[in-house]
Amino acid sequence: NVYSTGRILLSMGVIPGEDMLPETALVKLMWVLAQTNDFNEIKELMLSNIAGEISERSEYRGKLL
Repeated sequence: NVYSTGRILLSMGVIPGEDMLPETALVKLMWVLAQTNDFNEIKELMLSNIAGEISERSEYRGKLL
């Protein structure tokens, strides 16, 4: 993470939402919490691309268009 605020939040245990919309992250979190109470499993599921809700990263090639 490039930003100091993001690094601080990660060190506090916040799970990054990647590029999910807030509404999508909320619904996913509700589903995940219905599956498990284990923090490590919650983190793994939240960071997993289950239904295309997280975009794959692409390499920057120097041009936006």
